[in-house]
Amino acid sequence: MHQNLHLSGGPAPPQNNVNQPNQPIPQTSQPVPYPSAAPTSSVRQSMIFAPMPNQGVPMQQLSVFQPQPVQNAPVYMQMQMLPPAVAPGYAPGVTFFQQPQPLPLVVPAPALPLSQAPGTNPCLACKVRQQFSGSLFCGKTCMDNTHNSAPGILEIPNTHPKFKDIEYQFLIKWTGSGKKPTVHHVYLVLTKPADMMKYEVYKQKMEAKNSHISKGQQPGNQQRRWHGTGRNCQLGDPGNTTPCTATACSLCNIIRTSFNITHAAAGAFGKGIYTSSASSTSNGYSRTNSASTMRAMLLNRVVVGVGYKTSTLNSTLVAPPAGYDSVIAAYAGTDELVVFDNDAIRPAYLIMYTP
Repeated sequence: MHQNLHLSGGPAPPQNNVNQPNQPIPQTSQPVPYPSAAPTSSVRQSMIFAPMPNQGVPMQQLSVFQPQPVQNAPVYMQMQMLPPAVAPGYAPGVTFFQQPQPLPLVVPAPALPLSQAPGTNPCLACKVRQQFSGSLFCGKTCMDNTHNSAPGILEIPNTHPKFKDIEYQFLIKWTGSGKKPTVHHVYLVLTKPADMMKYEVYKQKMEAKNSHISKGQQPGNQQRRWHGTGRNCQLGDPGNTTPCTATACSLCNIIRTSFNITHAAAGAFGKGIYTSSASSTSNGYSRTNSASTMRAMLLNRVVVGVGYKTSTLNSTLVAPPAGYDSVIAAYAGTDELVVFDNDAIRPAYLIMYTP
C-alpha cells in the first residue's frame, strides 16, 4: 500500500487524488541518485525525501527539508516524482517525491572518461570534451590557450585518430625493403601565433599568385613533408616536452623559432630548406646525440607553390628559377623539396621512432 505524503507549506491535495491508498500513482521518472544537496530556486520549493526502508525503519519515518543541504541522509535513495496533476493547488516550483514501495539500492556505474571512451576524439588540451569538427581541440578557448603556450610540443595519445593518421603516413612513405620502423610517440608542435601568421600570409600570397585551388590543389599548394634533423637533448622522450636552448640542438631550434635558412648548409640543390615526401629519405638526416634510443623526425606544412622539377645537381642555387616558387628534385631514387623562404614552412608534428 502506498504511504500518503503531505507536503508542508501548501494546501492539502484533494481527497480523490492522493488520499486514496489503493489508487495507483503514476510514475514519471526512473530511480535517480540521491542529490548531494537540496536544490535552491528563486521560487518556493520543497522536497520530501523518503529514506530507503531498512529493517526496523518504517516507511512513515520521513525527513522534510526546505531548500538547504541535506543532513544525515543516506548516500543513495530511490525516488519517484509525482506529476502536478496528482497534487494540484501547490505553488509553482514545488517538487513532490514519494517512495511507494521498497526498491533495491541502485548505484550507477561511474561514467567512462571521454578520453577513454571508445570511438571518441577528446580535446588534446582539456582531455574531457569532444573535439570540434576539423580541430584537435574542443573549442576556441582550449585551442588559443594551447597555442599561446608556444613554443613546445603536446603529445597525441596513441589511441587518438590523429596519431594513427601520422603513423600511417610515416610508415606508408617509408620506402625500400626491410623492416618497417616503430612509431613510439607523436607530438603536436606548438608554434607561436605570430610565426604562424607569417606562414599564412605567405600561403595566401602564393595562392593569389598561382590560383592553386582552381587546379584542385590545397591553398598555395600546401603539402605535408618530412624533415630529419639532429637532436642533442631528450626532447620527445616520455616526460620531455620543453625544447632545450642549446644552439647545437637543431630540433629544438626549429621548434622554438621555426626554420631559418641562415643556418642551412648548401645542399645538392642549393642553400635552402629541404624536405621529402618519403620518411625513409628524411631518416638519413635524423641523428640523436643523446642517451635516447629513439630518433626524431618532423612532419611539416610546406607551401610548394609552383615547383621547378629537376634532376640536375646545382649546389649554387639560393632561390628557385624565375617563375617558380620552389625546387622539386628527383635524384638517385629520392625526392626532395627545397624552399628558399623561411615563411614557406612550419613544423607541424614531431614523430619519435626507432628504425
